[in-house]
Amino acid sequence: MIWNSGKTYLAQNAERDPRVRFASVFFVLLSFIIIGRLFILMVLQHDFYAALAANSHEMYEKLLPRRGSIFIQDTRNKEEFPLAINKDVFLMYADTREIKSDEEANRVANELAGIFSLYDEKKLNLYLSLNKRNDPYEPLKQDLDQTMVDQVSNLGLPGLRFVRQDKRFYPEGKLAAHVVGFVGKDSEGNAGGRYGVEGYWQEALAGTGGFLEGVRSAKGGWISLAGRLFKPAEDGSELLLTIDRSIQYKTCEVLRKSMLEYGAKSATAIVMDPYSGALLALCSLPDFDPNTYGTVENIDVYNNSAIFTPYE
Repeated sequence: MIWNSGKTYLAQNAERDPRVRFASVFFVLLSFIIIGRLFILMVLQHDFYAALAANSHEMYEKLLPRRGSIFIQDTRNKEEFPLAINKDVFLMYADTREIKSDEEANRVANELAGIFSLYDEKKLNLYLSLNKRNDPYEPLKQDLDQTMVDQVSNLGLPGLRFVRQDKRFYPEGKLAAHVVGFVGKDSEGNAGGRYGVEGYWQEALAGTGGFLEGVRSAKGGWISLAGRLFKPAEDGSELLLTIDRSIQYKTCEVLRKSMLEYGAKSATAIVMDPYSGALLALCSLPDFDPNTYGTVENIDVYNNSAIFTPYE
């Protein structure tokens, strides 16, 4: 009974005391501010913080566009065949901070050397890379497929990480090589289309890179109340060519035989649809494999791609 009287007294007192009323209003407003702030963070700025929550390499992928694919077709049934696509490969790197001793670095180096068949100087360089102690990102090996990644991962070695990367792949090999061109790197290491469709439609195929903008504190952390902006990458466009896969193959086969028969150093053939003017086959010899363009000894082989580059 006394407790009830006390409760009644406090309620009546709260009605009279403006400080209690002010405190109640303050906490209500504070609740609305917190809810509003959570709405901004979780809904309006979700992309920014989702990227920020990922590690730097995952965030890096979000800022890089995926290159568009190129297709040729069968003009009779409209079936499409990939001429240039992106293949998933992996970069292996080491966080050397997790490799605590010379012995552990040597063990990791020996295991990796056995998998990748590294000996002498290459094995020593690998050991030196692993034994830095303070490097969070030390690249070790590129262009690994999923099978190799699984093989290394199953060893449970400390400090090893993998980053997925795109590598341009040409499933048809030499077929229509001068038409498609290839993706190569310039002197600064930037990838871009070279020759043919890859070069001419570089801007459309490459897409648009994203960006992450914000303010860091002196300790390197993001300041949540400062201005921020996150724009994800826009992937490149896909292209469907009028090249007919079967006609292209047959044209190059006939051209190759004729070139040998007459002892010609080079040969070119173009097949067009007489009604629409669409290009059905474009073949030039000698040709090359875009997957291994770096092994071509005579760069003049690429120059034939200029024949098939559309002009405005």
